[in-house]
Order: sequence, then C-alpha cells, then structure tokens
Amino acid sequence: MRNIGRMGESIFKYWCDSVGLTANSSIVDERGWDFFVEFPCDSSSVLPRDMLPIPIECKIQVKSTDFKTKKEGIKVSNLERLIQAQMPVFFCFIEFDGKNEAQAVYLVHVGKHIIEKTLKRIRELDSKGKSDRLNKPEISINYTESNRLTEITGESLKKAIEKHIPGTLKEYISDKTKLLDTLGFEDGKGEFTITMSGSDPVSEIVDLSLGLCKEVYINKSIGYHKRFEILSEDQRLSSEGGILRIEAKPEPAILKFKEFKFSPGIELSADLYLSPFINQFLPEQYLKFRVKSTMFELIFEPFNRKLKYSFHFPDNRRNYLNELKTHLKVFTLLKKASHPLVLEVSDKAKKRTPISFNISVSDEIDDWSGVYKIVEMASSICEKFSISESDVLVTISELMQTQHSIEDFYKILYADPKTVYIDFPANSEEYEQGDQLAFTSSVMATIGSHTIRCFWAVIGSLSLVNQDQYRLIAEEIVAGNELVAVEGEVIEQSAIDRKFDEFEEELQRMGLATIRI
Repeated sequence: MRNIGRMGESIFKYWCDSVGLTANSSIVDERGWDFFVEFPCDSSSVLPRDMLPIPIECKIQVKSTDFKTKKEGIKVSNLERLIQAQMPVFFCFIEFDGKNEAQAVYLVHVGKHIIEKTLKRIRELDSKGKSDRLNKPEISINYTESNRLTEITGESLKKAIEKHIPGTLKEYISDKTKLLDTLGFEDGKGEFTITMSGSDPVSEIVDLSLGLCKEVYINKSIGYHKRFEILSEDQRLSSEGGILRIEAKPEPAILKFKEFKFSPGIELSADLYLSPFINQFLPEQYLKFRVKSTMFELIFEPFNRKLKYSFHFPDNRRNYLNELKTHLKVFTLLKKASHPLVLEVSDKAKKRTPISFNISVSDEIDDWSGVYKIVEMASSICEKFSISESDVLVTISELMQTQHSIEDFYKILYADPKTVYIDFPANSEEYEQGDQLAFTSSVMATIGSHTIRCFWAVIGSLSLVNQDQYRLIAEEIVAGNELVAVEGEVIEQSAIDRKFDEFEEELQRMGLATIRI
C-alpha cells in the first residue's frame, strides 16, 4: 500500500531543491509543521552584503490527498503554535487523485483570516473551561482555486510564497505581531459589572466620569477579559465592595458668548468634559456635559433643561492678562445683558456639531465692569510697547493695588494733545513766545509680573499768558524709549538716567529745547 503522505513530502522537497530553497524536515511532527524552508540571500541586490534584508524563512505543513474535498481539519493546538510562530506559515495541499504524480497543488497562507479564526476559537474554548484540551477540537482549513499554483513546479511554489511576503521579512513579522496583539480587541479589552446602592447610581457614575466627584462606593464588582466580544471573568479584578475612581480627561473647547444668534460674540478657551457612557449605554435623560475655564464652570443637562454655573476669582493665583481680560469682558456682558445670551460650545478640533443654548445670570453675578476697565487699560499699555498679554501674569488684587499708576500711565499714552497745557513762570530770558519746547518726564506702572517705565514729552509752542507766566500749548505727546522689567529683575537708576538722557538728546536733535519735570 502506498504512503501518500511520504509521496507529498518527497515531491515538496524536490520542488524546493529545484529552485535553491532549503527544506529542513521536522523530525517529530508534533508542532503542526513538516518543513522549515529557507530562501537564499538575494545575490542580485546592489546593496552591500551587510545591508541585505533577511532572507525569507517560513514553516510549511504539507497535506497530501487522493480526494478533492478542498478542506482539511487541523487541531486547534497545532494552529495555536502556527499562528504564534515569528515567521510566515503555509499549508501546502497536494492532490494526487489516485495517481503517482501530483495533479494539483494549493498554497494557503496562515494570514489574518486563519489567525483571527484560531484566536476566536481558543477564546471560546477557554471561556468554557476547555483551554487544556485544544488537541481535541479542529478548525477546518479550506482551499479554493484562488490558492492553486499556476504550475506544478518549484518555481511556481517559490513565487506563491513570495507573493504573501511583498516587503521584507522584518516587516512581515512586525505586521503579524500587531495582528496577534490587536485582533478581537477592537471594542476594548475588558468590561466591568458593578453593583451600587443609592437613589440614582447611574447619575453618580456620570458625575464621576465628568470629574464632578472623585470617587463612588460600590457594593460589588466583577471584572472580565474581553476578546471577540467573549467575556472571561478575571478574579483579580473582582471584589466585594470597593471604591471606583475614574480619571476625567477633558478636551480643548471654544466658548462663544453672543448677544444674539448672529452677532460676532466673545470667544474664550475652556475644557470640555464629556462622559464616555453617554449615547452608547445610557438613556438621554442622563446626558450631561461640563465646561470649565480658569474662572467659571458650567454644567448643562440638555434633556432636563438644567444649567448650573459657578464663578470663581482666586485672588492669590495669577492668570495671564489676555485670559483675565476675556473672562471679565464676558462677565461684564452677562451682567449688563437685558435678555439671555447665546452660548455656543464647540470642541477645538471641530469634530462635533456645536452645542448652543441660552444663558442668563445677570442677577447672580457681581459687577466687574470697574475691574474690566483697569484690565483694558493694562492691555492697551502692553500693546503700545509690544508686550504679549499672554506673557503677563497678574491677579485682580495686584491690578487694584496699582490701579492709579496704570490709569495715569494710560492717560499719558493716549491723551488728546488738545486737552493738555503746561503753565510755568516767565522768569527766564532763555525762552520767548513762539519757541518750540519739550517738557519731559517719566511714568511707571506695574502690571503683575511686568514693570514698565516710559519716557514721554509734551511738545508745543510757548504763549505768554501775562508778564509773569508762560503757557505751553501741547501739539504732540511723544512716548520715547521704554524699560521693561520682568518679576525678579531690578532696573538700576543708572540705566534709567542713561535712557532719559538719550531720549532728551533725540528731542534736542530735532531742534527742541527740553525741560525735565
């Protein structure tokens, strides 16, 4: 009686030898493969020898038959070994059809489909407590005309193997490892079932996911591993009683406050908290989201038409000047509004449709318009000297402490020359009516982390008011060189004097006499 298995293995080795492939046979066939096939180095490459890619290596299981069943049952234990092999694996089906020569040859690659099918079957058996008996059940491996070699030759076999490894062997192994690590986990790697007491435990979980509370108490929890939607309980993740914590992770959001739907509005940045449980597992009455900025917080429940808000101005914590200005502008708008404002909330990445609702808090918010006015002055001073507001750190308390110096600085920088005049005694023969003079001085203001000193001059023509008094009618107010010190820096008096002198010298070169106030 002929040994068809030996016939198949012999002819397979002959095909490999005929095209320079080395086929090392398995001495004991217990691991699901018959041959370890090695390809030769690519001698046609122009690369140096040490830079050549690793030659193809693969494992091949040869299956010989006299029947055209087009399938073969393979033990799950053998498939487990084959899919985990760090190299390509193939089944080579040889049909003899009762003859002594091969009539058809099929090469089936152990790729994604077979890997996925095997992993899922292993997980199913494991969930039933049968993971120690994988040598009993089988998985059917089918082959069709798409797997058939074009010719019954070693060259055709070689090309069929290479077709499944289009890149380098290193890339193939990396892709296969990724498949093994990710298949079946598309919807997560685990699940928890928790039992809670209380009047509304679902709301507690939603609040926990939004960071509105730090933890919730649970009566019982059961943890599961999950793959291919098949659950397996993990005793290490299960317990009687406990505390559940969730790290709430916000995403960047843009808030836009508008007086009306189509008005331009005021924009500011905030953090948007969305519960991962909403829209997937829970009814819409639990829909809730949270918006938090540096100075206020909003919690909105669209279905229940509820809006909670809170405002906070920490005097001991600094904010960037531009953020403080925007927030105070919003608060001033909210306070003065005679009707509800429109608030649009959108994620910064524009992945979702903006959420829009009305907000009215005019009776419940303090009047910050006076502070906002000082902040705007501070902002204008920074703009005048090209100081970025996003670099200036300040508290509201600091602004109010330096309010008068900021107001004086602002008035000088932005004064209307027509409203300024200077009177001084006409007791000197040095000046005459009509002379062009420049009265110079310096002004200083501290805006949080920055101190600014500016030299300025009132330029105009002299007019004799009476025999004892001159009046300078201002024609122009000029701001000269500025000195800026960031917190921790000290502007030395010598530097101040030098800059002041340079400023006056520049005015004198313009033909102006200078009088330092």
